Amino acid sequence: MIRLHAILSMLLIAIFISACTTKSSPTISSQQEKGSVLVVGAVNRIGPMSLPRNDMDAFSAISKAGGLSHGAMGGRGIQIKKFNNKSFDEIIRMDVFELMRQGKDSPLNVRLSDGDVLHVWMEVW
Repeated sequence: MIRLHAILSMLLIAIFISACTTKSSPTISSQQEKGSVLVVGAVNRIGPMSLPRNDMDAFSAISKAGGLSHGAMGGRGIQIKKFNNKSFDEIIRMDVFELMRQGKDSPLNVRLSDGDVLHVWMEVW
C-alpha cells in the first residue's frame, strides 16, 4: 500500500511539473490572486491545492489538504521543493508535527510559491 502511495505521489508530481512549465501568464484578476502548490504524502487529500497568494505557506497547504493522515512522519517529515522556472532549485526540510503544533504563526511556517511541491513523509514500519 505504501509503495502504491509513493508511485501515485510521483505521478502527481510529474503531471504538476508539466502543468507549471506549460502554463501561460495569468490575465484574469482572480487567477492572479491565487497560486497552486502540490501537496503529496501523508495528508488526507493529495493533489494540487489552490491558495490565495497572501496565504501560501506550508501550514495553509497542509490544512487545505485535510490535515495530516495516519502515518505522518515526525522529525524532518516535510520536504518542500521550491520551483524556479523549469526546475526545483531548493529543498527545505522541517518537523511537520512541530509546525502543526505551533500553528500558522510558527517560525517554521515556510512561505510557498506557485509550483512548489510539499511532501509529508510517511512512517514505514
